[in-house]
Amino acid sequence: MVCLNTNSRHVVTMGTPVLIFPADKLQVFESTVKGIKLKQKFISIKMKAKGLENSIRKLCQEFRDVNYEKMNAFLRRTGSTEDTVFHLNRDFEVSLGSKTENGHQKLEKLRLKEKKVRQKLVVHYGGGQIGEDKVRNLEEGLQMFLENSCDISLT
Repeated sequence: MVCLNTNSRHVVTMGTPVLIFPADKLQVFESTVKGIKLKQKFISIKMKAKGLENSIRKLCQEFRDVNYEKMNAFLRRTGSTEDTVFHLNRDFEVSLGSKTENGHQKLEKLRLKEKKVRQKLVVHYGGGQIGEDKVRNLEEGLQMFLENSCDISLT
């Protein structure tokens, strides 16, 4: 059994004396692990946000489908020339906002979290334009995956 203590930079193997791990190799390893964790966190947040966004969009579409005729009849009765879909979207936002768990607020929180993790990733990848390019490439790859994926679960 091998135990790696990253704080003291020692490798302890059961039954042998303490071996010192080369500091430069350990830093590369730690940096790689940190990068992988940041990338996983970024992808996870982005997937959750996209899933929530799709769920809200689907729920809004169902709300419009169910209530379109009622709203259209109401607007004709009142003599309004405003767009039925606009009213339905607004009513959906109001009814969703009155719930205890507002989906749009949760989505905004996820987007803020995504932005923070994205900045950390840019810094991890060297910062500046190089870091931005690497993160942008990651986002493009993820976007292609999300577009090709039929269903995104929120788990």
